[in-house]
Amino acid sequence: MPARKRPAPAPQPDPLVIELPLPPSVNNMYFNVPGVGRVPTPELRAFKRDAAKRLGLQNVPRGGWEHVEAVHWDGRFYVPTRGSDADNLIKAWQDFVADWFGVNDNKFEDGHYARHIDPDNPRVVVKLWPARRRERGE
Repeated sequence: MPARKRPAPAPQPDPLVIELPLPPSVNNMYFNVPGVGRVPTPELRAFKRDAAKRLGLQNVPRGGWEHVEAVHWDGRFYVPTRGSDADNLIKAWQDFVADWFGVNDNKFEDGHYARHIDPDNPRVVVKLWPARRRERGE
């Protein structure tokens, strides 16, 4: 009996490539205010404002990903120094991008990043594409 062929994978859509300012680290996103709770820091508010301006300049429309099953991404974090920790930057840009596109951040299912040193132009360049949700064990 001949071996069964697996179906060819579905074609992957072209990724959307966006460039954002370098976000604050997780440690600089919120502070606690007694009786109020967690409040965004001025650094986080500035990042969100600047990121929205950049996406506007790149003609990236808001919303439209509400029904996406999953989001896959590939990012390049251009940080100012070797001491910069890219892991701490992921949460801020994911939260911003999820809000911008109208998708829950739990849909960010498969992601990869690389850290590069660029003291003159710190930034994040990310390729994003909608994907199907993976089944357990895939």
